[in-house]
Amino acid sequence: MINQVVLVGRLTKDPELRYTADGAAVANITLAVTRNFRNAEGGIDTHTRQVSGIKFFRMIRMFEKSIKG
Repeated sequence: MINQVVLVGRLTKDPELRYTADGAAVANITLAVTRNFRNAEGGIDTHTRQVSGIKFFRMIRMFEKSIKG
């Protein structure tokens, strides 16, 4: 069984790109993910959390180009 998570957010800084000894591309990323929810009084609250992660991409060069414009 595979667990899968999809996060939608904004990059808070440029990805830090590096390569492993065997040439695989790795990027350190930080996303700001915002969640809206209804509080106990019935109003809507917003909570933003920064999520850090390391991503292995086969096509990381294309990803990097699309982020930098």
